[in-house]
Amino acid sequence: MQEVQVGEDKLTVMPLGAGQEVGRSCIILKYHRKRVMLDCGIHPAYENFGGLPFIDAIDPAKIDVLLITHFHIDHITAVPWFLTQTNFSGPCFMTHTTKTISKTLLVDYVGVSGRGSEEPNLFTRADVANVQNMITAVNYHQTVTHQGIKMTCYPAGHVLGACMWLVEIDGVKVLYTGDFSLENERHLQGAEIPKSLSGEIIRPDVLIMESTHGLARIESRVDREYRFIDNVTKIIKRGGRCLIPIFALGRAQELLIILDEYWESHPEYNGVPIYYGSNLAKQAIAAYNAFYQDHNSRVVTAKGKFEFSYVKYIRDYDFDDSLPCVVLCSPAMLQNGMSRKIFEAWCSNSVNGLIIPGYIVDGTLPQVLMKNPAEITTLSGKIIPRKISIDYVSFSGHADFNQTSRFITELKPKRIVLIHGVCGLMMQLKEKLLQMFVEDGLEVYTPGLCEKATMWFQSNPSAIITGGLSDNKDNISGIIVRKDGQNMIMSASELSTHTTLKTLNATMSQEVPINKPLSEYTKLLQNEFGKVQVVSKKLVLIMERLMLIYKDKETAILKWNADPTLDYLANAVTSLIMCYNDSGEKISLSDTTPEDLFVQKLQEALRERYSKDIEFDPDSQMFMFQISEKSVIICIDSESPSGVKVECDKQDERLELELNELATTLHEFCQPLTLHQVR
Repeated sequence: MQEVQVGEDKLTVMPLGAGQEVGRSCIILKYHRKRVMLDCGIHPAYENFGGLPFIDAIDPAKIDVLLITHFHIDHITAVPWFLTQTNFSGPCFMTHTTKTISKTLLVDYVGVSGRGSEEPNLFTRADVANVQNMITAVNYHQTVTHQGIKMTCYPAGHVLGACMWLVEIDGVKVLYTGDFSLENERHLQGAEIPKSLSGEIIRPDVLIMESTHGLARIESRVDREYRFIDNVTKIIKRGGRCLIPIFALGRAQELLIILDEYWESHPEYNGVPIYYGSNLAKQAIAAYNAFYQDHNSRVVTAKGKFEFSYVKYIRDYDFDDSLPCVVLCSPAMLQNGMSRKIFEAWCSNSVNGLIIPGYIVDGTLPQVLMKNPAEITTLSGKIIPRKISIDYVSFSGHADFNQTSRFITELKPKRIVLIHGVCGLMMQLKEKLLQMFVEDGLEVYTPGLCEKATMWFQSNPSAIITGGLSDNKDNISGIIVRKDGQNMIMSASELSTHTTLKTLNATMSQEVPINKPLSEYTKLLQNEFGKVQVVSKKLVLIMERLMLIYKDKETAILKWNADPTLDYLANAVTSLIMCYNDSGEKISLSDTTPEDLFVQKLQEALRERYSKDIEFDPDSQMFMFQISEKSVIICIDSESPSGVKVECDKQDERLELELNELATTLHEFCQPLTLHQVR
C-alpha cells in the first residue's frame, strides 16, 4: 500500500487585524491546505476602507470558511463587504442570535458611517439584505463540517449570542475565543469551558485568545456597580447631565438593568429621566427579548426579560436636557453619531459628566479624554474647552488576567496565540504566562499584523479499514477515500457500498500484429513476466489481469480493464511483442528458469571478479572456491532474499557482505517482473 501525503504539518495563524492591536479582528488559520477566517470586523478608529483588515495579504478565493464570534463592529462589520466585494465563495457561520442582531446593527452602520463623508460606504443596505442568504446560523454546541473542517461553537459570555469556535483539521484542535468573559453578569452568564459530549474538558492543541486587558485585574462586579452608580448620582446631585457612550447592544443592556433597578429602589431619582439613545434602541431590546427563550439558560436578569420602568427611548438629540438626566447612546468610541453630538454640546460645562464604561480603543476620542485635555476638536474642526468630568468604570465584558489564567489552567493548551490586545500589554501577558506555565512547556506567540505564528505538528495520519479488507490481517491493497476529515481504506469494488461514489469499469482492447505462433509469444512473456497461464490454444492470461487472444495468424487482441498500472503493463506487453516481430533472427526461447539464470549469472560474475576456475556443483547446489587463501562456500537458497547462503573461512564479515550484495543484485535482476514492481 502506498503512503498517502496528507499535506504539510505546518500550522500558521496570521492576523489581518487585531494583531498587537484592538480592532478589525480577522485571523487566518491555515493547516494542511485548509484555510479558516476567524471574524471579519473593522477598526473603529478609522473610516470606511481605512478600517478594513489587511485582506490584500491573502487570496479570498482560497479561504474555505468564515466563522464569526459575535455582533460587535470590530468583529463582524466587514462581513457584507467581504461576502459581496471579494471572490470568497465559502460558507459563513455564526449563531442565530448574532445573525439576527447583526443585521440590525449593520443597517444602522450604513446610515451612521455615511453621514458627512465623501467616501462611498463599504456596503449598502441592499448588501446587508443580500448576504443574509450567504450566512448559516448555528446553535451552541452544534458541530458543522465543511471540506473536512469540523467546527463547533461554545458560549463565550461577553454579549448575547457570542461564541468561541473550536476548529478541528486532521486531528489538530484549535480554539478561538473571540471576545470572552468567564464572569456572570446580570443579563448574561459567563463563557463555558468547552467540553466534549462525554463531559471531558477539551484540550486544544492551539488556543487563539484575546489579550485585551493584559495583566490587569478587573474589580468585582459588586464594587464595579457601586462605583458606577456613585459616579452617576454624583453628577445628578450637582445638577449635571450624565453621558454614557455605549455599543448599542451588549454593555448597554447590562447598564440599563443596573440603572433601572437602582431607580426602582430609590424613589428620589424617579424624576430623573434615563434615555437610551440609538437609531436601533427599540430593535435592540426587541432582539434581546426575541432570543430570551432560546438563551434562557444563559440569561440572568431580575425581571426575566428586558423590560424597563424608567428608561425612555430616543432616536436623536431631540430631548429636553435643561435638567439633570442620564443618557446612554452609541457609538461607544464617540467617533460620530448621537454620542458625539451630545458630548460636544455638553463638554464645556463642568457640572456635566462623561462615564466611559468599556474598553477604550487606541486612536479614539475616549483615549484622548482619559488624559484630561483642556480642549477638544469637534467634528467640524472647531476647538472648544473641555470641562466635563471624565470617569472610567470597566464593564468591558473582556476577560481580565484572573480569567485568562484560569481559562488556560482548565484547558491546558501547549500553544497560545495572543491577539486583540495592544503590544505592550500583550508582551507583559506573554512573559507572565511563560513564567506561570514554564513546567508545562507552554509556547506563547504574539504575531503582529500580517505576521505568521508558525507551529509544527507531528503528523500521524490514521485510516479505518472498511468492508472486506478488514478481514485481512496481513498486507492490504485498496483505495483511500477521505470524507469529513477521516481516511478510509476499502476495496475499489466496495466504493458504492460505503460511499456515494460510483465506479465505472472500462474494458480496453488493442489489436497487436503477430508473425509467429502463439506458443512462442507465450514463452517470451513467461521469460519476462513469469506468471503467464495458457488457458486455451487461443487464450493466454498474463499476471491474471491481461488477456492475449489469438485472432488469426497475423493478429492478436490484448484486453484488460482500464487501470493506470494495467495500462502500463499492456504497453510493455505490446512493445515486447512488436520487438520480437521486428527481430530479423529468431530469438532463442530456452526453458531456462529464473533460478537457472541466476546461477549462470552468478557464476559469470564470480569468475570475472575472483577466478576463472570457479565452478558450480549442480548436485550439491553450491559454489566452492578460495579467495586469498580463504575458503568460500556459496549455497543456493531460494528462501533467502539474496538467493544464496554465504560461508567464509576465518569469519570474514567484510567478504561475506560483499558476496551477499553481489548475489542480491543478480537475484533481483533474474526474477520475472511482478505486478507490484509495475505499480
